[in-house]
Amino acid sequence: MKETAILLNGPISNDSRVIKTIKSLMGKMNITLFYLDGNPSKDAEIFNSIHVKLISFKRKNNLKIKLLKHSFFCREFDYFKSKIIDTNIKYDYIWANDLPLLKVACQTALKLNSKVIYDSHEIYIETINQFFPVNSSFIKRTIFNSLIKIMRIHGEINEKKFIKKTHAFITVNESILNLFNQKHKLPYHHKSIMNVPYLNETKNNNEVKDFRALFDWKKDDKIILYQGFLNMGRGLEILIKSMSFLEQKYKLIILGNGPIKNNLEKMCNDLDLNNQIKFMGVIPNKDLISYTKGADLGINLLEELNLSKAMASPNKLFEYIHADIPVLCSKSIENNRFIKKFPLGQLVQNHPKDVAKGIKNVVNSSFEESLFISAKNEYSWEKQEASILELFD
Repeated sequence: MKETAILLNGPISNDSRVIKTIKSLMGKMNITLFYLDGNPSKDAEIFNSIHVKLISFKRKNNLKIKLLKHSFFCREFDYFKSKIIDTNIKYDYIWANDLPLLKVACQTALKLNSKVIYDSHEIYIETINQFFPVNSSFIKRTIFNSLIKIMRIHGEINEKKFIKKTHAFITVNESILNLFNQKHKLPYHHKSIMNVPYLNETKNNNEVKDFRALFDWKKDDKIILYQGFLNMGRGLEILIKSMSFLEQKYKLIILGNGPIKNNLEKMCNDLDLNNQIKFMGVIPNKDLISYTKGADLGINLLEELNLSKAMASPNKLFEYIHADIPVLCSKSIENNRFIKKFPLGQLVQNHPKDVAKGIKNVVNSSFEESLFISAKNEYSWEKQEASILELFD
């Protein structure tokens, strides 16, 4: 049986794309996941397979790593190499999740005579500006801009060099795939593998979270939902401000955590919206679908902070559709493409009043069940899985 090492620079527990990838491969090959800040005994329950081995180690946080993280970031995880080699397993494939792990994957593959699969979850170089505060003093802003420039040059050099050494390249949608292909003349195996839910998993889950009972809201209140990471570029400030233009019967649930959560909570306080907006933290993947099904509308706003955001196709869009709830989306390349093909919601401008108007329109509209069924069949992990398996000789 073939051996594959999968590299992840974070925990596995809520990384739906990597979890689904491993589940698609396990049994067909042995998988060793090298990842950070995990709990292998608990994380093993996600897979429950003798073909999946989990090796987790704590994220290094010394001065050298901190400097590398904000400069020559492709060297931040060089220590993965020794961890992989120390297993004494001759890996046939090494799977690198995102640019920070591409260099170490290629260098380790050279030592072990392995093939590299590079899974770019986004246009990583374009996201670097998101790592630094937007509001800062002139001196700090000047330093941050210099670091962003250094990191982008460093990332460009490494991606250009090591992408040529890969066996296969995959990414999250056709728009980003075409961009990479034009830029790098990709290897023979290159595919778009969208991060979409399992069709059967959502079909077989009939649990629905009752937010109205949980928060003692009225039966005719309308439940608006945002689920995902709480950081810049997701229109969260716009969304919260939009609630000021809606009647009390419109309630917003926010699922997730992230660096701007405290700011968002403060904004709710300042706007006196605590009765309309509830933060519920991170929900385990296995329970998320029941929470999503409890809403009347899913929010998928994107601010074009960079090219990666402009071309993104967020997981939450498809999670909402698989839960049979319509969506409110920003106007972007991938959102436009989806809504044009499956009109299960509305596109809006990133402005509080326009978002509020869109929320009213969508929750008071009806959508054909057959459209949801068609969309779920089109955007299902079962359909993506075949493309993943084709990557392996």
